[in-house]
Amino acid sequence: FVAVAAFTGMVWVRHEGNSLRQENADLQAQFDQTLSQKVELAAITNQLADQKQAAADLELQARGDQDLLVALLSNQTKVADLRPPGAETDSIGRLVWDGDQKRIWFVASSLPQRPPGETYQIWANSGGKYYSLGTFQPDKDGFARYQTVVPEGITSYASAVVTMERAGGSPVREGPTVFFVWDLSRLKD
Repeated sequence: FVAVAAFTGMVWVRHEGNSLRQENADLQAQFDQTLSQKVELAAITNQLADQKQAAADLELQARGDQDLLVALLSNQTKVADLRPPGAETDSIGRLVWDGDQKRIWFVASSLPQRPPGETYQIWANSGGKYYSLGTFQPDKDGFARYQTVVPEGITSYASAVVTMERAGGSPVREGPTVFFVWDLSRLKD
């Protein structure tokens, strides 16, 4: 009787052990599937965040395009088309100066890429002193669009230039190479 009871108990414990192993394997599979779904959700969340940022960037660019279009249609806007001195390149630029919006746009095409450590910087000359309007880099196709506000406290502008400066720009004009130059006295008539 004891041997039969022990054998029956052993079979039952073995069956329960197998059931527990199967349940453990099922739980591990569910855990792995949940973890996999978490990773997929994280990837989708990152994609959504990237798409949201791209949409915000496009919206900002569209707003900038709209402002530029309004400036081009304004009677107060002055536009200067230009080519680099010497015209050894196909680069062409346009400076749009809107007195109503107090903004300046610079749009150019076919600009050469600057090597690492260099950037383009726009300067306005007033009273013999150059004031930085900011720095920009063209995209991979050589297109650049840069927008800034007209600096405060300057009443007239004699000229503007685009120079090649060190990355991050310079507080004073250092670049000896002038890429574009404009006579702005004509624009302030």
